[in-house]
Amino acid sequence: MHIIASSEGSGILALHMTDTQAAVQITGLTKTYSGDKKQPPVEALKGVSLTIKEGEFLALLGPNGAGKSTTIGILSGLVNKSEGSIEVFGVDATQHPERRRPSSVSCPRR
Repeated sequence: MHIIASSEGSGILALHMTDTQAAVQITGLTKTYSGDKKQPPVEALKGVSLTIKEGEFLALLGPNGAGKSTTIGILSGLVNKSEGSIEVFGVDATQHPERRRPSSVSCPRR
C-alpha cells in the first residue's frame, strides 16, 4: 500500500491511500495428477496462494517435486488446475485464458 501526500491550496495535507493492482492473484491452487494401476494419485500443489503486484518480478525456488513447474504450467495455461483461482489484472484467467499469456514469461528447464 502506498501513501501519497499532496498539498492543497489551503495548505492542508491530504493523505490518499492507494493499492498497487495485483497483476496475478493465485488463490487456493491445487493440482492432483491422476494415478493408474501402478501408482496412486499425486498431489503436486496443495492450496498455493500468491499475489504478484504490477511491476514485481518473481522467482520460484525449491527442491525437485516442490511444484514450481506445475505452478508455471497452470499460470501459462499449459496445465489444467484441479482447484483454486487465477486472476490476471482482475480477470478470471480460467474463463479468459488469452489474458494470461502476454503477462507471463518463464524460463524452460535444461
